[in-house]
Formats: sequence, structure tokens, C-alpha cells
Amino acid sequence: MRQGHDVVLIDKDPSLVQRLSDEVTRAVVGDASDEDALVAAGAAEVDGAIVAIGTELEASILATMLLKELGVPIIFSKAANDNHGRVLARVGADRLIFPERDAGIRVARLIQAPSFLELGDLTAGLSFAELRVGEKGRGKTLRELDVQKKLGVTVAAMRIASREVEDDQDIRQLPHEVCTASAAQVLKKGDVLLAVGGRARLEELQRLVG
Repeated sequence: MRQGHDVVLIDKDPSLVQRLSDEVTRAVVGDASDEDALVAAGAAEVDGAIVAIGTELEASILATMLLKELGVPIIFSKAANDNHGRVLARVGADRLIFPERDAGIRVARLIQAPSFLELGDLTAGLSFAELRVGEKGRGKTLRELDVQKKLGVTVAAMRIASREVEDDQDIRQLPHEVCTASAAQVLKKGDVLLAVGGRARLEELQRLVG
């Protein structure tokens, strides 16, 4: 909704539908595992669907299958575990989402590297990270730091803070302008770098600019 898309919500809990009705284009009370309810909600006309049923595994499987049969182009389905995911894939899920597992992995990574704002793996041996610019990086440019040559790390993008951050301020409170990385950009405290490279090298970069 915040990115300008129309969103239709269907759920059989009237209180939930009522509570979320102002946050979506249309909210409908209905059973997503019932074909007639999906058709009445307009599911056959949507560009994509998200099946986010958490505890009723049979209902999530039926909803995924029915949406596929209705011709929905792409279906994201929430899976409770690997076996559930295999069944969802067989009945039509195009993408499987494991929110609890994925969140747990993300938190574990950040616990191991708390200096990063964000950290994730792209492929084996290659990670991405969002790094804070602190006192060490203040006033320097990426050209001066020359991290590609020194560390084998690529800074792909930057979030430029609207002003320099105070020592005790959370940088997430500052407005940021997102831009591609510029070798000539003078860094200031509160800026954020999006970098790609090996995990150990990214940690070196954080120590270099933090």
C-alpha cells in the first residue's frame, strides 16, 4: 500500500478485517481456502498473492492451490517448516517465505557482527552489509579510502544523512538520501555505506570508517 499498490485482504476473522480495513484498498471477511470466497474477493484478477496463513497448514495449502488454479501469476506462501514448504511448492507456490527462520538467521548474523546495521549472505563467501560512518571515516572520500584495492570490497550505494549525527543519536532517526556510490563524496558521521565483499573484509571496512 505504501508503495502505491492496491491491496485486497481476505480473512475469516471479522475483528482482524475490521482492524486492518483502513490500511488496505479493500478488506473482505471470508475463508481463503474456499474458492467461492476467493472469486468473490476478486482473486482471479490480481497480479500476485500472498498466502500468510500461519497455523492452519491445510488452509494455507488449499488457498495456494486455489489461487494457482484461478490463474494468479505469482504466489508467495508462508511456510511453517520444510515439509510444509515442499507441499506448498507442489501445489503452486512460486516463492516460499519462512519468516521465523529468516528472522532468526538475520538476528543471529547481527548478534555476531553488532557494528553492522544490516548483514546478509549473497552466495558462499560473499556478503552484503550496511555500515555506519563514524569518526574514523568522517571527512574522507571513497577515493581516499580505496577500499576496492585495499580490501577487495565494493561500495555499491550510499545513504547520505541530511546532517552530521550527534554522538549519542540513533542514525536511523535522520532522513537519508539514497544514491550510487561516488568516489568524490565526502563522508560524514551518520552516512551509511552499502558494501559487498567477504565477511571478514566487511568487518575491516567497518573498523576503517566506524
